[in-house]
Amino acid sequence: MAPPRFNRTQVLLEPSQRQQLAEIAALENRSLSEIVRAMIHAQLAERRRQAMTAAAQTLLSAYQTDP
Repeated sequence: MAPPRFNRTQVLLEPSQRQQLAEIAALENRSLSEIVRAMIHAQLAERRRQAMTAAAQTLLSAYQTDP
């Protein structure tokens, strides 16, 4: 299987954010990039979950009131 392809992206962080990410990376023996990608992945998954929950709630209300 081919390794994943990445796009280089520049992100400006506050010094404290960069430091905290570097500390997490060191503790987990991972690269800072891996940590950032994992956090972005988690946030995107959470947003998808929230969108699905909102859609399900909308459909539930229509389902409950539609004869």
